[in-house]
Amino acid sequence: MASTVTSTNNLSLRYILEKDKLTGSNFLDWERNLMIVLRHERKWYVLEEPVGEAPPANASAAARNAHKKHSDDLLDVACLMLATMSPDLQAGLINTNAYDMIRQLRDMFQTQARTERYDATKAFNECKMIKGTSVSDHVMKMKRHLDHLERLGHPVPLQLATDTILNSLSEDYRPFVVNYNMNNMEKTIAELHSMLKTTELNMGNKNKTKDVLMVKDGWVKKKNGHASTSKGKGPVQAIQSAPKKGKSKGKGKKVKPNKARTENRCFTCNEVGHWRQNWPKHHEAGRNHSSTQQLRKVAVSHIQELEVSPEEQFARSITGGLNLKQSRTVTYKDFSACQPPKFEGEKDPIISSRWVSEVEGVFLTSFCFTEVKGRFATNLFRGPAKDWWNVVNNSRKPEQIGDLMWEEFTEMFKAEFVPQIEVQRLTTKFLQMVQTTASVNEITDRFQERSLFCRDYVVNKRMKMYRYTQILKPDVREFVVMAQCTLFQQMHERARARELELERQGKMKKSKLVQSQPQSVKKFKSFSQKGEVRKDYPRCSKCGKHHPGECGMDSGTCYKC
Repeated sequence: MASTVTSTNNLSLRYILEKDKLTGSNFLDWERNLMIVLRHERKWYVLEEPVGEAPPANASAAARNAHKKHSDDLLDVACLMLATMSPDLQAGLINTNAYDMIRQLRDMFQTQARTERYDATKAFNECKMIKGTSVSDHVMKMKRHLDHLERLGHPVPLQLATDTILNSLSEDYRPFVVNYNMNNMEKTIAELHSMLKTTELNMGNKNKTKDVLMVKDGWVKKKNGHASTSKGKGPVQAIQSAPKKGKSKGKGKKVKPNKARTENRCFTCNEVGHWRQNWPKHHEAGRNHSSTQQLRKVAVSHIQELEVSPEEQFARSITGGLNLKQSRTVTYKDFSACQPPKFEGEKDPIISSRWVSEVEGVFLTSFCFTEVKGRFATNLFRGPAKDWWNVVNNSRKPEQIGDLMWEEFTEMFKAEFVPQIEVQRLTTKFLQMVQTTASVNEITDRFQERSLFCRDYVVNKRMKMYRYTQILKPDVREFVVMAQCTLFQQMHERARARELELERQGKMKKSKLVQSQPQSVKKFKSFSQKGEVRKDYPRCSKCGKHHPGECGMDSGTCYKC
């Protein structure tokens, strides 16, 4: 009965491998399914350990049975692997045992799968929405990248996927992104897709123009028979109807012209014959100060606020909205008051990049804007850096020396002081890093600064976290891996906690060794003290020693007992 149940379970699990046979591109999925089946059948050990040579004839029965079982399982697994792969692969591996077969397959396809996973990750992170295109098409494209990564055995966490999609949107969706982050929303990809489609529809409705009813003032006939002008108050009954002579239909009275229009003077232009409301210049001024013009000015001011550089936004946030760029000019004295660091010309990527970052921080502190950044930064050069800049200036035109933008300066600076050969050297050191005598904090600092020059590890956080576990000591690494951290900071904290615990255990062992030493010292002191007491007795004439009572030298008696 038990054998029947086992056979049924094996068949149900082996169907996983028979469903999707190995073709090459699906090696990661196939290998994962293979390990699931072999673990269920208790045969995964044949892929990890070689079978070895057959035991001699005089070996024990247990050794011979173990070798026979290993050989039989090795044959069963090899047949299972061959049965679940394409005919082309079967022809090349038909005479290979399971232990060697899995290693040949890994050599053939694991590198290819790793490259494919890298390309898929790169395509997902570099996918950007083009302004004016459909947001629905863009989200579906990002969703296809996520599905591809999941098929490759590298699923992207939901929060990271959502942040990447939001970051890939065009500038038109910046208010949506800000609102999404401020409200701490946690949505699935489908829900985010629906919200973006709704936002796109609302943006389209706002861009459509609306018809506005324009009413021109003129002569209006009121119910009581008097003519007047429409001022926008009450319902308009007749537009552009001139006053008629003669009797009106109401009470038979004539419409008399208003004396204010014919005799009185205008309070604005001091001319006779019209009111201010009928003065042509007054209507022109009203049109210039209409609500549409005011809304237009407000819109222009908002657009100008969006076009402000991040440095100026930071400055305005500190100064309460004051535009320092317009109020005063930042001088080199203001810049120097923040004590920017000097640069001696070291061709070290880490030192050079830190110098650029520190100078940019000084720019923010001193409210220094783009047009003077390059000139201020070049005054911080010393030694070889100053010599290099003098050569650069000699090759430039006089009018180009003063108009040096910060982006142009940093590009020239990195080309000279962050050479590619040094970046490759740092990359090699990064890939060869192993913790030996350095502490966790020290090795983490080196890891962080060197990883900045390895773009793959900057973009892909999971690759960076996996690489970090590989550089740690074995006793620390095991603790960090078991913690299953989701953030790099958590991994660092776990590693540091494990290191402190190991140090505490080491100190406890040392204290136990030290506690055993005072006992021997105490015995030595007590012995010496007894010796000093013996010197108080008179010297014996027979044996020449100090002791009380009769001398026992002749009888051989012990002085103590």
